[in-house]
Amino acid sequence: MRSVFRLWMMAGGLAVLILFAAGVAPLAPVAFAQDPANLIKQLGSANQAARLAALDALGKLAAKPATARAAIEKSLAHSDPVTRARAAHTLAAFGVRAKESVAAVMKMLSGDADPLARAAAARCLGSIGDKQGPEVDALLQAITDKDPRVRRAAVASVRQLAPGPDRTLPKFVQVLEDADPGAVVAALVTISDFGAAAVPPMINALANPKSRYWALLVLNDIGPAAKDAAKPIEALLSDEQPEMRLQAALALGAIGPDAEGAASALIATAKDEQAGVRYAVAYALGRLGDPAAKDALAELQSADDPMQKMLATWALSQIEPENAELRKQSLAALSEGISSPDAMVRRAAAHGLGDEKLPADEVVPLLIKALADKESSVAQTAAEALLRFGAAAVEPLAHELANAEQRPEASFLLSRMGEAAQPACGALLDAFQAETDPEVQRLTLLALAAAGCRDAAAVPVLVKALRSEQPRVQRSATYVLGKMGPVAKSALANIQGNLNSDDPDLRLVSVWACLQIAPQDKTLVAQAVPQLIKALRHELDQARIEAATALGNLGAAAQTALPALREMLTYEGPAVRAAVEEAIKKIEGAGKK
Repeated sequence: MRSVFRLWMMAGGLAVLILFAAGVAPLAPVAFAQDPANLIKQLGSANQAARLAALDALGKLAAKPATARAAIEKSLAHSDPVTRARAAHTLAAFGVRAKESVAAVMKMLSGDADPLARAAAARCLGSIGDKQGPEVDALLQAITDKDPRVRRAAVASVRQLAPGPDRTLPKFVQVLEDADPGAVVAALVTISDFGAAAVPPMINALANPKSRYWALLVLNDIGPAAKDAAKPIEALLSDEQPEMRLQAALALGAIGPDAEGAASALIATAKDEQAGVRYAVAYALGRLGDPAAKDALAELQSADDPMQKMLATWALSQIEPENAELRKQSLAALSEGISSPDAMVRRAAAHGLGDEKLPADEVVPLLIKALADKESSVAQTAAEALLRFGAAAVEPLAHELANAEQRPEASFLLSRMGEAAQPACGALLDAFQAETDPEVQRLTLLALAAAGCRDAAAVPVLVKALRSEQPRVQRSATYVLGKMGPVAKSALANIQGNLNSDDPDLRLVSVWACLQIAPQDKTLVAQAVPQLIKALRHELDQARIEAATALGNLGAAAQTALPALREMLTYEGPAVRAAVEEAIKKIEGAGKK
C-alpha cells in the first residue's frame, strides 16, 4: 500500500461508522461473568490479561456505574504501566461521567514515569475534561513533553476540548520556540486551524529567531487569511538564512493576490544565489498574478535549470490565464517535468498539472501515471491534483481498476470524488470481485459507498461479502448495503444475522445498515438507539456524524438519546456539532407533534 493511502488513513480518510481500526487491541475472552461487581473485583487480579480484559469490559458497559469509575481511577496508580494506561483508556469511555477523575488523570499525565501511560492520560483528558477546567493547562504543558507520543496526544486532546484561541495560542507560540521539531510539528496544525485568529501571535513570532521559521509554516498553511502578515513576511525575504527566505516566499505565495505590494520584494529576490529560493519566488509570483513580474519571470525562464524554467513558465501562464500560447508552453514544460529524473521536479510538475484550466484529456493520463511514482511525495501530489479534475478523471480512473497495481490508488481517489464517481460503480464491483487483498477489497467497497451505488445487481455480491473471513470486508460490505437503503432489502435478513456478532464493530454497522434499509421496523429501532448513542463518542468524527444523523432520522423514537446529544454540543468539530444540532432539532420536533 503506497503512501497515498497511509496518509489518508492517518487523516481519517473516508472514516465511516464501521470502526476500521481502533484504540486498544482486544484480548481473549475471560472466564468471569460480565457484571460490574465481578469486573471491579477482577481489577485486583495478579494476572495482567484478566485486569486488562476487565477494564475493557467496564468501558463497554451500557450503564456506567460510579463504583466502576472509582475502581478504575484506583487502577491509574497500579504498579503495572500497561494497566495504568488501559485504565485511562477505559475512563475515556465514561466521557463526562468520569469528570470526578480528572484530578487523578492530571496527576498521571504530569508524574507518570511511563510515556505510554502519560500519553493515555492525555488522551483521556480530551474525553472526560472540560474546556474551562485546569486540565487544559495540564494538556498545554504536556505539549512540550519529552516523548513525542505524549505531545501528539496532548495536542489532539486540546483540539478535542477546544478551549479557544485566547487560552491556547500563547502556549502554542511558546511551543514554537522549542528546539525539538517533534514538539513543534505536532502543534502546527492546531495553530493553523485557528485561521485569522492565529495571525497576530504569528506576526509576533516572526520577530523571534527561534520561532520565526515555524511561524512562516503556520502562515503558509493559513493562506489568504494571513494577509495582515504579508509585510512582516516580506521583510524576511532578505533574511541571511536561505531557508528563511524560501519559506517567506512560499508564505507570500500562499497568501496570493492579497499580499499587496509583495511582488516588488519577490522580484528583487528573483536573482537569489540559492536555487531553492528562486524556485519559491517563481511559484509565489505565479500565485500573486502581478503583471509587473513578467520580465523577472522571463529571465528566470531563460535559465538552464529545468526546475526554474518549468516554474517560471507555469507562473507566466498564471499571470496571463487567457494567453493560449503561454498555457501551451506551461503544459509542455509540466509534461516534461513529470518525467524528470529529479523527484523534486516531478513533484512540482504534478502540483502544476493540477490546474483545472489545463485540458483534462492530456493531463489526467500524466497524473495517473505519476500515481505509481516510487517517490511517495510525488504520488501524493499527483493524487491531490487528480481530485481537482473531478468528474473528468472518473472514466480514466475506472479503467485503471482493471490494473491490480493501480487498483488501490484508483479506488481511493474514486472514493474521494463521492457521487461524481457513480459511473465507475460497475468497474468498482468488478474490481472487488477480482481482488484478493482484503485491504484493497475494503477500498473498493468504500468507493462504492461513496459513489452512491444503487444497483440492485450489486446486492448478491455484497451479501456474499458478508460471509467473508475478513472483518473489515464484512463491515465495509455492510456499510455499502446500508448506504444503498431500501434497494438492498433482499440483504436485510443476512445483515440481521450479524446483530448478535461477537464483533461489536460489526454489530454497530449492522444495526445502522438495517435502519437505512428498513427505517420503520420498531424492533430494529429499539436495538439501534443504545448502540448509536455509544457511537456518538467514537474516535472518528464521521462515525459521530453518522450516529447523530441516524438518531435524528429516528425522530421521537430516539428521545432517550437527547442527553448524550446535548453533551456533544460543545464538541470541537463543526461538522459533528452541526449533525448533533440537526438531530436534536428533529427529535425534539417530532416529540412535539
